[in-house]
Amino acid sequence: MSADGSQGSSKLSEANTDTRNTSQAPSLVQQNQPGARWSDSEATFLSHTLSNRGIDISTFYNSNFQDYEAYQRDKYHKFLNTLGFLNLGISENKLCTELMTARLHQGDMNYIEDVLLQYPNSRGHPFLREAVAQFLTYYCRAPHCLHVGNVIVLSGCCAVFSALAMVLCDPGDSFLVPTPFYGGFIFGSKMYANVELIPVHLESEITDTNTQPFQLTVGKLEQALLEAKSKYKKVKGLLLTNPQKPMGDVYSKESLKEFLEFAKRNELHVVIDEIYMLSVFDDSVTFHSVLSLESLPDPNKTHVIWSTSKDFGITGFRFGVLYTHNEDVALAVSPFGYFHSISGITQYKLCRLLRDRDWIDKVYLPTNRSRLREAHACVSEKLHELEKLHNFEITFHSRSSGLYIWINLQKLLEPCTFEEELILYHRFLDHKLILSRGKSYMCKEPGWFRLTFAENPPQLKEGRKPHGDDLAWVPEERRGRAGALGLQVQARWARIPRVLARGRFRTKEADTDQASAGSQRLSPSWCDPRLRRRQRLSSPAHFARVCPSASEPLAQIALPAPGNRSCVARRPRRQGALAVRVARPRRTPAGSRPAVPQLGAGTPAVAPPLRPEPSRGTEVSTGDSPAKLGGPPRRLRKAK
Repeated sequence: MSADGSQGSSKLSEANTDTRNTSQAPSLVQQNQPGARWSDSEATFLSHTLSNRGIDISTFYNSNFQDYEAYQRDKYHKFLNTLGFLNLGISENKLCTELMTARLHQGDMNYIEDVLLQYPNSRGHPFLREAVAQFLTYYCRAPHCLHVGNVIVLSGCCAVFSALAMVLCDPGDSFLVPTPFYGGFIFGSKMYANVELIPVHLESEITDTNTQPFQLTVGKLEQALLEAKSKYKKVKGLLLTNPQKPMGDVYSKESLKEFLEFAKRNELHVVIDEIYMLSVFDDSVTFHSVLSLESLPDPNKTHVIWSTSKDFGITGFRFGVLYTHNEDVALAVSPFGYFHSISGITQYKLCRLLRDRDWIDKVYLPTNRSRLREAHACVSEKLHELEKLHNFEITFHSRSSGLYIWINLQKLLEPCTFEEELILYHRFLDHKLILSRGKSYMCKEPGWFRLTFAENPPQLKEGRKPHGDDLAWVPEERRGRAGALGLQVQARWARIPRVLARGRFRTKEADTDQASAGSQRLSPSWCDPRLRRRQRLSSPAHFARVCPSASEPLAQIALPAPGNRSCVARRPRRQGALAVRVARPRRTPAGSRPAVPQLGAGTPAVAPPLRPEPSRGTEVSTGDSPAKLGGPPRRLRKAK
């Protein structure tokens, strides 16, 4: 989802239930709401309007992406919406936004040519595919130059995988996928290509066979394949992510060779997603791309996916790459460019970005890795402080790549079931905090959550300063100027300990007492009340335009209650030459009209006419303009 499916994906088992014979469907307000159903009229309307496939797709989306839709409508902003949703479950890297913005504003990016405004090649413009081939050859350390003809560009990795699933599998076929895995693949495979993803469940417990938590071995792959064949399922391929998402494990070169040999023995395609290959921030860990291997066991059945979304933090570009040695696969995937192509202007900017190797190596990558390392250390330290503060053990995996920390909150689940995990998930939602729960990633064990730490490092550093129990994680600029609990919930890091301290028995009403009374509004002198009725402020750029002074932002705006969309910015009154002057009556020359008599005793309160009444048979000569009240006397002439 990038629109990222991980921020909203959830239970596949519920989504796979047949909705054609029942009226049961998830709620449109919160995902996985227990006991939520369509109304009879809605179910009847859907059954008469949509096909069975359309009902399945609509039900799946409504059940898995409603929290993300609510987040889009009510995003947190440190000035404009301090009580909005904080999404620590979305898969985005926001650490180097200012670097990327500055690079995209440079002059070489602002170029438009006729060819950029026309339909591109279905595989992508040749100049972009050439830049991608050179980029992957260099950063994947390929032993030979990658061929441009094997590169296909589509709108995101999910689009690439969906196209691959369409051309490699027939409806009803399946892929093996180690769990936990990226939930967005479920939507592309199940709803788009009708291909099943068979989970290869991995355990967190360390045993003789598992030297580390969630370790993938060839033996587990063999067992999962055998079980699938015993259920008469046709397995066509193996889907891997390296570095692994969401744990951040990096496969060794030996492990990669073992997985590829396993696939060759069983005649399986291997699709490897390397979207985090440049997000390894530990210098002691080396990433090995499958393209760096000297020889592949089965090159024609090995396919690599990559994107700039995570490594460069530009998920909005919707850019995904497929590299395959199989010409037939490349030819079959190419027509999907007509449905999932990228605009020519975006392709040009990406080409310029990928070719700027000097800026990438000397500026961007060192900064990005340094900030990933600092943000990861900061969040890990705060998790340890939470353990000491609440005397509560939080198991989490501290890896060396990616954007996330995989945390275990099983101690809060009584009993330890996925239903209790869902209740805890909704407790976070009650505090306007979104995390990704383990069920969204087909995790076998309940209680796991994914926390995205790729936030701005200055705010994370400020959060280290102790300011009380509830505000220990609150950055300085996000504490606000009010001490009420309803406003303290604005802080990003204060929400997690508040939920952990109160557990799943915390009620939503306790933290929204102030919100129930409505919005708290301040009344700055420069506000223009007319703008409130016709324009809502929805972007920081607009706020910066109407509010030039950023020294006291919280004192110049309205602080809305949670879910209140009535927060607007008010335009300051214009000054100087453009100011609207107050209308004043014209000064009437002396003798232009009779004086108004003063009202006194016995004087009738009737004002005399402003000018003589024209008698019948006469007309007023007004010239080229209408007569003006209070002007000089007009000449009267008799009508002919």
